[in-house]
Amino acid sequence: MKIFILICLLNLKGMRYTQLAQNKPPLIIKIKSNYSSFTPSLKKVADYLFTHFEDFTHMTINEVARQSGVSESTLTRFSQKINMKNFQALKIQLAHELGGVEEEKELVYGEIRFQDNIDAIIQKIYLAQEEVSKSTLQQIDRNIIEKIASKAVEARNIIIFCSGKSTIAGLSFFGRLSRLNMNCKIFTDLPLMMVTAAHSGPKDLVVVVSNSGTNPSLIMAAEKAKENKAVIATITSYESSPLAKLADYCVLTAACEESGFFGESTVSRVAQLLVTDILYATIVVKFGPPALQLLQKSAEVLQKMGQEK
Repeated sequence: MKIFILICLLNLKGMRYTQLAQNKPPLIIKIKSNYSSFTPSLKKVADYLFTHFEDFTHMTINEVARQSGVSESTLTRFSQKINMKNFQALKIQLAHELGGVEEEKELVYGEIRFQDNIDAIIQKIYLAQEEVSKSTLQQIDRNIIEKIASKAVEARNIIIFCSGKSTIAGLSFFGRLSRLNMNCKIFTDLPLMMVTAAHSGPKDLVVVVSNSGTNPSLIMAAEKAKENKAVIATITSYESSPLAKLADYCVLTAACEESGFFGESTVSRVAQLLVTDILYATIVVKFGPPALQLLQKSAEVLQKMGQEK
């Protein structure tokens, strides 16, 4: 009897997928029909999708990239190749066609919509930030964090280059290092970045913060510092980006695609702040007990100013 019931259930499941294919061709069929036109890297994504489509809808872009052996940017290109806006849109469409995600559950990971109530908005933003933090922690190279922290402790100057919304993480890192009385500077303007890079040297650590890793001003300043043998550390989401390739040490954060109200421009900053906090804490540990005295002194002066309780 149990075997008979199991066979019936499997038949019903098969009928459901057949019906889906007849009413609306599943995305996976579309991918198969276009497979011959894909580049080798796009074929790797397709091959992985064919054999892991059930897991695919629950994985982050970083997890899929790691498992399929391609970069995050390749996954974005793959999504656009099959007329999807981005990787998130690909997952949502696939989930609908496979019937594996209920509407309410799927929407939590989608874009914020005008009809969303406050509870839905809170949960969507929370889950987006949770996902990007989890993905970033999974791909952080602990050895690179250790090496950057060691260079920071030994450096004559710590120079931070950042631009646009990445300035949030840059300023946070600068403020924390200042409490340790480290010789730290931050620049967001290209002329000042170039002048500072021109005077940098082997004893200086240059930290460049850029989600895309393609900002022309940051690349130009990093190249100049590189010419002068300064140590370059970058915090970026794309290991194939120009800034990542320039770096002596590169810390990768979760790749965040633009997605409606709270896309890449907001969520990626969560990943950057996470990395700078980890770097700062590692630097404090390497400083040892003297760090406590420096931090206490900084806290006392801020308390007197009424800026900190």
